[in-house]
Amino acid sequence: MFDFVSRNRIQMEAAYRSSGIVGVAVDVVAEDMTREGIVVAH
Repeated sequence: MFDFVSRNRIQMEAAYRSSGIVGVAVDVVAEDMTREGIVVAH
């Protein structure tokens, strides 16, 4: 079973920048969360 979780920010940023697959996975989640727009409350 693959269960890798890292809280090391430097390692996560390096993975995002160096791996196209990691970048796409992160971007898809972020784009999906903001697909219908963002509401800013005052």
